[in-house]
Amino acid sequence: MMTKAAKQLPNALSAIRLALGLSFFCYPPGWRVAVIALALATEYLDGKLARALDAETRLGVFLDPIADKVFVFAVILTLAWDGVLAPWELAFIVSRDAIVAGAVVWFSLTKELARIRGMHVAMPGKVATTLQFGLLIVLAAGYRWPLLIYATGLASLVAGLDYVRRGWKRKAASE
Repeated sequence: MMTKAAKQLPNALSAIRLALGLSFFCYPPGWRVAVIALALATEYLDGKLARALDAETRLGVFLDPIADKVFVFAVILTLAWDGVLAPWELAFIVSRDAIVAGAVVWFSLTKELARIRGMHVAMPGKVATTLQFGLLIVLAAGYRWPLLIYATGLASLVAGLDYVRRGWKRKAASE
């Protein structure tokens, strides 16, 4: 029988990732790759443990994507502040999140938020997240691979548009 504490382990991992994101700007450059790797490990493990322990919770469904976004934004903003990323690169890389935020606002204003609530992450979103974390590690390690920057931006854009398409499709299917 699973203890109540064990079922909270995935949420604790998401909370650690959130804390790492909120404090990322405080870490010296020499620690950043390790912090990103730790955050990536929590991202991987929280989902695996939630499924393996049958410990998916409402808090986890909310906390996991928030922790992801806060962490990625914190790292990207820190790298942009340090001059590692140009503003246009930053905008391209976070295009998915901007599109998704716009979609949430749109569906909220049109009283259709239920159409996107509970949507599962699709493959384009998983690819974009994987590329984002890979790019963050490469940039934090002091390397610039323009092809990886463009691929991450393009994957982010595709993932954002896919999210809107799926939300629209759900909306049309329910009417």
